[in-house]
Amino acid sequence: MKKMMIILAAMMLLCTGAAFAGELPAAADSFCFETFGDAVASMEQGDVFTVQGGYAVAVVTRYGRCFRVVAPFDEHAEELYTASLEDGNYAHDEFRTVSDYVSTLPVQYTEELMVIPFTQDELDAMAGKTIEEAMSEPFELRMCNYPEDAEAGKEIVFPMVKGFCKYELVINEPYEVYQERRAGDRYDPVTIMSLRNYSDLTVRCVRYTGISSSNALNLSYQADGTVKRDNDPFPEDYDFALMEEIANDLTEAWKGMEPDQEAKEAMITELTARHPEAAEMIRQIVGSFH
Repeated sequence: MKKMMIILAAMMLLCTGAAFAGELPAAADSFCFETFGDAVASMEQGDVFTVQGGYAVAVVTRYGRCFRVVAPFDEHAEELYTASLEDGNYAHDEFRTVSDYVSTLPVQYTEELMVIPFTQDELDAMAGKTIEEAMSEPFELRMCNYPEDAEAGKEIVFPMVKGFCKYELVINEPYEVYQERRAGDRYDPVTIMSLRNYSDLTVRCVRYTGISSSNALNLSYQADGTVKRDNDPFPEDYDFALMEEIANDLTEAWKGMEPDQEAKEAMITELTARHPEAAEMIRQIVGSFH
């Protein structure tokens, strides 16, 4: 996972390139590229691309519309990509070798993404709600990280997302309340176990901040902004009660200490022996504990 995060960070580039001349075609299928390199060469400030799960994916915005360009790997691209991971370090030369070859791949399809932010009235309607309510129907925002650089005297801003839209949710409570909740949170990045620490905080305001590049590049997200069920990180048979039990056990077992990787692996082995049906869930929970 760490390797993949390094690669994603390395290959998610803010690009500047030649702008398209003339008006944007009315249909998405007429706004397309022959090779992935054509898409990358067209990029302007704010456009992004990456490689993930056997695909090269670019997000290109024009005249307020957002398009996703997808080129599947061929066998040689897979070989180059796999070889670049072997030593665990994604160097500049390896990146260049992979990206140069990926640029020659034919584009399989170009699709327009539905980027439809909440109206101002809908954003205003969240004021006074709790975070839990903002993350429930009809809003269904999703917390994607902790507030960055949270400091006394400044707004406490939770980054939120829905579909391809990013938002900032500002809470009413003072810094000291947030600091107390964060100090008791043993999970990083944000997990479903973390949310219980913040769910009752109240919303002062919510602001739309732009397109979520990470979601737009993620092929789990369909063009309408919904997530494919077979890629849902919490399938229908996910045992939330067991997850909560494991989280509480970890908090008690490692109270006052920060486990190293060896301790985490030992705990994963122990818990998996007791709950073999939840092996993957256990690894996720223990891995996020700090």
